[in-house]
This record gives sequence, C-alpha cells and structure tokens, in this order.
Amino acid sequence: MNSIKAFIVLGTLLMSSFAMAQGCVDEKGNDVLNDPGIFTEVIARKETCHEAIDLAKACAWGASVDYTTTSIAMTVCSYHLEKLSPKEADMNLLRAMIDRCEANHDADGGTMAISETGFCRLSAYEFVYKMYRPQDVF
Repeated sequence: MNSIKAFIVLGTLLMSSFAMAQGCVDEKGNDVLNDPGIFTEVIARKETCHEAIDLAKACAWGASVDYTTTSIAMTVCSYHLEKLSPKEADMNLLRAMIDRCEANHDADGGTMAISETGFCRLSAYEFVYKMYRPQDVF
C-alpha cells in the first residue's frame, strides 16, 4: 500500500514539476529551481504568506529539501498569522493538523515522506491563514 501511494505521489510531483518549475524564480525572474540555497532565501524574503506558499510549491523537488523550504514558508506565514491575532482555538487546530501530518507521513519513511510531511504542514498553515485572509488567493 505504501509503495502504491509513493508511486502515485512521485508521478504527480514529476508531472507537475515541469509546469510548476516556471514559477520557481527570484524577484528578477531568474530560475532558482536548481539551487536550493538560493530559493530558500527567496522564500524567506516573501512579503506575504501566500507568496511564500506559492514559491515553496513552485520549487518543490519531491525530496527531503522540501521540508526545509516548506518550513521557511511556514515561518513567513507564522509571522503574518501572528499579526492577525488568531484565536487560541484556531492555533490549537493548526497544531493538531501539523501533529497529524507528522504522525501520518513521517511513519512512511524516505525522502518522499519527508516532502509529503512538509507540504502537509504547509497546507495546515494555508488553511488557518485563509480563515483570516480569505481575500489572499493561493
């Protein structure tokens, strides 16, 4: 079962990576997909949560480096979410969703599972952030 799931996810990421690679650019339009060190810096400089999420998705490798890029995007989102004064219940929901992501995906092991965990966690941030900023288009 796990190998089928990994095959489906890998196939999806491979097919979508060609389409998404066009969006993995810095402020000047330079392609940064092949340099994780640069695109993590570019993600960290994004001014909104949705910009950070969009770039993290566009620069997805389908490997363990995605955990780093999604963590940086989550840091950007966390900063902006904190400024919106979220309710304690919503932050508890966010933590529960992140815990669930880590429990479900980390158990699979391997670089794809690490990537899945990162994007699952990022999706949790996206969900909660949208409750406060529904006008932001992801």
